[in-house]
Amino acid sequence: YLSNLYPGAKTDAERYGNKLVYYYTKDNFIVGDLTYWADLGNIQSFTMYDMKTGQPISQCNIYSQAGLYKDADLLLSVSFIGEAPNAKNGVCLYERGAPNFTFIDLTSKLGADETLFSDPTGQNLKANITNVDTQQKTFAVDVYDTTKKDADGNYAYTRSMKVSY
Repeated sequence: YLSNLYPGAKTDAERYGNKLVYYYTKDNFIVGDLTYWADLGNIQSFTMYDMKTGQPISQCNIYSQAGLYKDADLLLSVSFIGEAPNAKNGVCLYERGAPNFTFIDLTSKLGADETLFSDPTGQNLKANITNVDTQQKTFAVDVYDTTKKDADGNYAYTRSMKVSY
């Protein structure tokens, strides 16, 4: 199934090497999308696929630049589902052995002028997940104020939100 072609591919490594199977069971597999085919350490995002059909089954993606990988059992990042203007902001997580990714919708916990992303388009996923406690099943997520910007034009950090999973 992993046959997305790298643009301008000249070798098999370039043709098929921009995906990395991260974990699999008899029912599904998780793929890490590589930013560059030759750099196995630079995973852009994780998506879950159905083992029989090869089709994506996760409703959210886990983005490595906004995420955390801990103890080989947890993948976690700020994420969203849906399309603007009705997209929901939250966190996407995967605990090893689960049948699918879980989306925790945090939209209702955000104020009218708050977001989990650091830029106006909602595409710059620099929000950090911190203070992960796998025993208590909690973590913190950065929240940004959409009415204030820093010198680089990103939304200004406003607070940290504690989340349970």
